[in-house]
Amino acid sequence: MNGAEICGGTYDLTVTYNGVIHTTEFPDGRTEMNATFAGELLAESNGGDGPSYTGRSASTFDLGFNDSPFTSTVFIVAKGSDGSMLRFFYLVHTNSTPSGMEVEFEKAQCG
Repeated sequence: MNGAEICGGTYDLTVTYNGVIHTTEFPDGRTEMNATFAGELLAESNGGDGPSYTGRSASTFDLGFNDSPFTSTVFIVAKGSDGSMLRFFYLVHTNSTPSGMEVEFEKAQCG
């Protein structure tokens, strides 16, 4: 992924991961999908003006097709070529109620 904005920097990301995707179809017609991915991460400064990072990445998502809730998380912990640490967490959630009301939020946190 080129040009990812993470913690004030722009990085080109290379992720090698393993994952599991699970789909459930219920007797009432609902379908849900859950996935988890984890792997190694390389983040190289897009402009060449910052350190590069190597570390671990984990992500999940949960999706209900019929009643449309969606939740996704991304977590990165990596060590920089200059000895610094990169910790990044991202959460996004959307939901539509039967009455049509939509609820959405997202949160990114660096630390």
